[in-house]
Amino acid sequence: MAFAAVSASHPHHPPAVRCPVARSGLLGAIQAAVVATAAVVIVAWWFSGAPAGGPAPIVIGLGLWSSTAALATLAWLRSPRGAIEWDGAQWWWSAAGAALPVACQAPPTVHLDIQGFLLVSAYPAGRRLWLALERRQAPQQWLAFRRAVYSRARPAGDAAAASPSAPDGGRSPSSHP
Repeated sequence: MAFAAVSASHPHHPPAVRCPVARSGLLGAIQAAVVATAAVVIVAWWFSGAPAGGPAPIVIGLGLWSSTAALATLAWLRSPRGAIEWDGAQWWWSAAGAALPVACQAPPTVHLDIQGFLLVSAYPAGRRLWLALERRQAPQQWLAFRRAVYSRARPAGDAAAASPSAPDGGRSPSSHP
C-alpha cells in the first residue's frame, strides 16, 4: 500500500527504500591486498640489492609504507556507518547512533558500479560522505535501492515539470530509454 501511495502522488519517483551502510568487506580486502603487495615489492627490492645508497632508501620506503598502511586502515575503520534512505521525495542520511536523520542536499552520485557494489557520495549537512555499499548489506532492497539511486526523480514541489501537459510529457531528454 505504501508503494501505491508514493506512486500515485509522485508518478516519476521510485518507491521509498533504505540501505544500511557498514564497513565494506570488499574495500577492506582491496586495501589489504594493495598494502601487502607494496610490502612484498619493498622486501623484494631490499633482497635484490637494488638500493645503492645503503639501507637509507629501504628504511625510507618502509617508513612510507607503514604510514600509508596505517592511514588506509584508519580510513577503513572510520568509514561511515548508518543508513542512506530515499523516502519518495528526499534523500536522508542517518549516522549510526544518531537520533535524527539529516537531509542530503543532492541525490547521491554514483562513482563506481559493479552490480553488487556501489561507491557513492552523498552530501548531508554540507559535507561529502563516501559510502561503499554492498548487496550483502541489504539483499532484499538492493535492486530497489539501485533504481532509486539512478532515478531522475524531481523534488516533491516540482509538480509542473512532472505534469503530462509539459512539452516533453514530464520527462527530461535524459530519462528516455
